Order: sequence, then C-alpha cells, then structure tokens
Amino acid sequence: MECAWRSPAGSASSTRRTRRSCGWIWPACRARCGPWPWTPGPSTARSRCRTSRPNPGRSSRRRAGRTGRWRSAIRMSREDDDAMAENGDNRQGTGAAMDARNVGVIGLGLMGTALAERLIEAGYTVWVQNRTREKARPLEARGARWADTPPAVCDRIVISLYTTDTVEEVLDRMAGALRPGHILIDTTTGEPEQTARLGARLAARGVEYLDAPLSGSSEQTRRGEAIAIVGGSREAFDACGDLFERCAAKTIYAGPCGSGAKMKLVSNLVLGLNRAALAEGLVFARALGLDMEAALHVLMNTMAYSRIMDTKGRKMLDGDFRTQARLSQHLKDIRLILAAAAGAGQALPLTEVHRRLLEAAEAAGFGDADNSAIIRAFTGAPGGGLP
Repeated sequence: MECAWRSPAGSASSTRRTRRSCGWIWPACRARCGPWPWTPGPSTARSRCRTSRPNPGRSSRRRAGRTGRWRSAIRMSREDDDAMAENGDNRQGTGAAMDARNVGVIGLGLMGTALAERLIEAGYTVWVQNRTREKARPLEARGARWADTPPAVCDRIVISLYTTDTVEEVLDRMAGALRPGHILIDTTTGEPEQTARLGARLAARGVEYLDAPLSGSSEQTRRGEAIAIVGGSREAFDACGDLFERCAAKTIYAGPCGSGAKMKLVSNLVLGLNRAALAEGLVFARALGLDMEAALHVLMNTMAYSRIMDTKGRKMLDGDFRTQARLSQHLKDIRLILAAAAGAGQALPLTEVHRRLLEAAEAAGFGDADNSAIIRAFTGAPGGGLP
C-alpha cells in the first residue's frame, strides 16, 4: 500500500492515515516509501509517515527507540541514486534500494552464505559481495542481488571474512561509500585488540561497528541455532535486533567494541578442547576393546556429556568430515587465543597441546575438512589414524 502522506486527498489510503504509523520521521520515510511529490516545508519536515506497509523487524526498531530509528535511517541523495545505478538497480529515485529491509552481506564462505540464506528466507533484500562472484550465483538464484559496494545500497552490512586483516582491507576499498548512519556487523572471529581499534576508527567517521562472532557451525547457523556474541554500542546493537533475531537462536550483548571478539575466543577455547577430548576418549575406548558407538552412548548419558557430542560424535564415528567448519579455521582461532593469552601473561598448557594436534591433522591433509577430523590426529582413529 502507498504511504498515506502521498495518497490523493479523500482516497482510501488517506482515510487510514491515523490508524497506523511506520514510526519514521520524514527523511527516513522518504528512504522507505519513496520520494514525496513535493518538498516539505518547515511545518512538515519532521512529520511522521503513515504507512501500512509490512516491514520485517518493525517491533525491534520500536524497542530500539527514536535514536535507533534515526541511526538506521538512510537519507536519499543523488549520490545514492548513482550508487544504485552502478550496482545494477533500475529503481533510481524510488528510494527502494535504501529501504531498511535491504541488508548487505560481504564474504560468502560457509558462514556468510548461511547468514545470507537466513536473511533471504526472512524476507530481506540481500545485497551480496565476495572476492569471486561465482560463489554468489546460488544466492542470486534464490533472490539475492550482487553489489560491488554494498554500503552504497544498504545501511546495515553483515561481514563474514577469515581474519580482521581481511576485514580492514575490504573496508578500505569501500571507504568512499561509508558514511554516518552505517552499521557494520562483523561476524569474523578476529583479533580482539585489532577489532577494537577498527571500531574506534570507524566510530570517528560516524560509522557504527559491531563485532558479532557466532558460536556454532555454518549448518547450525543455517538452522537458526547459532549464538551471537556482540560487542559495540548498545544503540547499534538495539538497531540490529531484527537481524540477530533471524540469524541466531540467542543473542548476547558482551559490552563495548572488542568484547564480542574476546568472548568468542574464550568460547572457542572451551569448545575446541571439548571436541579434542571427545576424539581422544573415543580412541581410548577403542584401544580398550570397547565398541566406540556404545562408548559414545555412555558419554552422552553421563556427566561427561557436552553438546559437542550431538554435533560431532556421529561424524567422528563415521569418518564423515564433510565441512561444517574447517579444521584450518579453528587452528587459526587457536593461534589467536594463544597470542591473546601471551599478551595477557596467561599460560594455556592444554590449548598448546590442542594446537599441536590440529597442526598434525592439518599436515595430514585435513585442513579443509570439518573440524571433527581432529580425531585423525590420534593413532587408531576410525578410518585409520596418523602413524
């Protein structure tokens, strides 16, 4: 339905103007509902739009309050229209490409692809960008759009890359399109201090940056079961509540920028040791002449239980290392953990052993396999082990 402020006097839409409000002040309404047929004067410049159009995440923006609305609003300009044309959008002047329902996703690896799929299914228009466009083809077939520079057409952009260095390189290339009001949601498991410095540099330009790594595999993310751990300003966190609701089973606000990255390393330390302990326990059961499937059943029904047994136990028994989260990527995270611990003066002896196990599995050719392949670092593992 049309924005009621644009409806002809006496029309059905205009009679509904007092029933519902999208809650957006005029500049943001123009971004959502399209240009008005006149230039509002002082008396209307701060008028609220009355629109009955459905909008994903509307309740989340209400909770965010007026400040959140203003921060997520996009002011349309001729530069925005030029950016839409550059990115292949033929609706110049309508404001549609800057609608709050438009979300960018940069990085289409396992996690980025899963996040894009979740957002497409939730009804967002997802603008994707990746180093190689070929990875975007399946998403484009499902309704995603390609954008060379997502910040030119979206005010909220999800980033999912391998390292914080890569994030900085990508954002440097897109720096000309970044402006006050943008919110970047970085799901990369990165180096905490570097992440905090990046957030401070962006904040100086009026760009909000959330470090929001996800706890869970790409498959868990695809099913909506991952947990988001978020650092950054509370305003930006609240303004993205609708996105977190659709991409994670639970979202935890960890504190200022960099807190999400720190907490993710703590989580990954414990998670990785659980996985390594399960692998070693299964191999130990086999060495004692026990049936490993029976051993897994006992472990899952005693105080030894951990959720990693649900997600990785069967994969270890079957030697099914189809990738949900790469072993080499977890090794990267373990090195980040050890570096952060060294900087804090904290010894992590178990994690040092874990690093060596992962390096052995990677050297044996399992770097691109699922991280459950750590079981191959133990002699006598299912399907053969390392000598």
